[in-house]
Amino acid sequence: MPKAQTLQQVTQKSFKRITKESKTQHITNLRENIEEYQHIYVFDYSGKCSGPLKNLKHECRDKAVFFMGRNRVAQAALGKNKEDELRKDLSLVSKQLSGQVVLVFSNYDHDEFVQKLKNFTQVNHASPGFQVDEDYILEEGPIDWVDSCIEQLLIPLEVPVLVKEEKLHAYKKYTIAKAGDKLTPKQTKVLRLLGYQLDVFKIRFICHWTNDEFERMLE
Repeated sequence: MPKAQTLQQVTQKSFKRITKESKTQHITNLRENIEEYQHIYVFDYSGKCSGPLKNLKHECRDKAVFFMGRNRVAQAALGKNKEDELRKDLSLVSKQLSGQVVLVFSNYDHDEFVQKLKNFTQVNHASPGFQVDEDYILEEGPIDWVDSCIEQLLIPLEVPVLVKEEKLHAYKKYTIAKAGDKLTPKQTKVLRLLGYQLDVFKIRFICHWTNDEFERMLE
């Protein structure tokens, strides 16, 4: 009589099989894109918010596709060295796939696409864990760039404010965050309420490949 398999054993085997199939399909998709698109780029970006990248992918969807994550799988698709690269110099692109980078296949004109992405910047509210590079201090006096109605939202956060002559005032100096701080949930709430947007999404190109030629683009 065959030995019974536990649910855990079956689940683990199924998971491994699905993962292998997914990897194979991902490699196939990437290799098809190499033939379909004229240009390949790798870029990284500043900012922790993922929304701008999703917006950019949607905006460019007719002429470009974006891949992020699974760098090792992408390296396998392109080729890790001269001996196994799918096309000449693709292994040089593969070597740039490390960390938080985006692999892009594009049929846009090169100069048009580069300018389009370099001009695509968005500023968002910071999330917890965001590291600030300068001090954010609320000086004593009127806070005239925000509505006085947020007083009741700032007081529970221990921000020293009051409404005076229908305007929000800080009745003493208050340090929200210092340079080098990784923001806490409380700090991000205060900065958001006061209108500070610190998380800047900006793209930096790393490399470009087209017609079997590799170009480094880091400035």
